[in-house]
Amino acid sequence: TQKILPLAGVADVGLHPSLSGIQALYNDGKVCMVHAAGYPNPNQSHARSAAIWMTGVSSNQYVSAGWAGRYLQERFAGYPAGYPNATMEDPLALQIGYTATPTLQGTTQSTGITINDANSFYQLIGESSNQAGNDLPCCNAGELIQFIRQQQVLAVGYSSEIKLAADAGKNLGTYPAQNKLGDQLKIVSRLIHGGLKSKIHFVSLDGFDTHSAQIEAGDTATGQHAFLLKQLGDAVKAFY
Repeated sequence: TQKILPLAGVADVGLHPSLSGIQALYNDGKVCMVHAAGYPNPNQSHARSAAIWMTGVSSNQYVSAGWAGRYLQERFAGYPAGYPNATMEDPLALQIGYTATPTLQGTTQSTGITINDANSFYQLIGESSNQAGNDLPCCNAGELIQFIRQQQVLAVGYSSEIKLAADAGKNLGTYPAQNKLGDQLKIVSRLIHGGLKSKIHFVSLDGFDTHSAQIEAGDTATGQHAFLLKQLGDAVKAFY
């Protein structure tokens, strides 16, 4: 308990020692917390539980459209027909990730567009990058995979609007190095600063299915879980 980070004005709740970024934001009045968030009769399956959270329905219901997709579809009636237009020239939502999330799925199609990773983003806007995503095999196989990745980037809808916002925006803060979530939020903040009007930006940090790697033997404050929480806290603080 001596390692737990205290929260201002809270006597019986604290944070993991890796979450100093969140602690600072909370103590400055910039973060609030919702305790015991859940749903009745929780499902123990990883995949099914994720689907329940992303679709926002009861655990005994099955739908394909996500809660954010339904919201955007209602707010921007008729999408995608007639879009982009003068009122909304940018994508309704933008996701950074390899697999399109059900959260942004509408009743007929996704309400967002997906950029694979930070490297794909920098390819899209014409900047070189040392970000992850260059794990290519040698010779012809590597060249073919690289070509396909480039074509995927070029085929992204709304690419010109994203590039305009990226060119106009810049990051005014310093982001932590070697932080996957920070790399994503760095892109989001730059696009927001550049005037992109997208209503939802979807980022993710995976790896929490840690099993025996959750902690290091002899020190419960270290290990994979602590590493991931530090990435979370540092990235969110930098983004704010």
